[in-house]
Amino acid sequence: RLLNAAMRRAPRFVQVAEIDPGSNGINAVLNVLRVSVVAARERDDGTSLRVAEAIAGDGSGIVSLLLRNEQIDTASKCGTIIVRNARATLFNGKLRVEVDRWGTVSAADEDSFFMSPNTASDLSLVQWEPRGTL
Repeated sequence: RLLNAAMRRAPRFVQVAEIDPGSNGINAVLNVLRVSVVAARERDDGTSLRVAEAIAGDGSGIVSLLLRNEQIDTASKCGTIIVRNARATLFNGKLRVEVDRWGTVSAADEDSFFMSPNTASDLSLVQWEPRGTL
């Protein structure tokens, strides 16, 4: 079923400090500090795949982001980005926010959203322990 505009709910934006492992549907406005490409290869069908790790944050802290293809270009060019529908996972016991094919990264209006990231609170440096299932 398609939802009409009146039935859709407005996205809820969170601060970096509110992100926990297993969180999904993350919407956040982040200031990009650094982007580094970690993998680039060509697929059998001729298309290319690029994966990058970015460090971004807001006034509550910073976190590692995993970006793909066009998302890398957007994050590299823009100082402030809007991340929608991302998910938080653990990679080697460290928190990482992934923006997969269902998520989006778009440029934010820098004047209205600029904030200085709190680099003292890096959630990606915290060692998380995976929860066991009962």
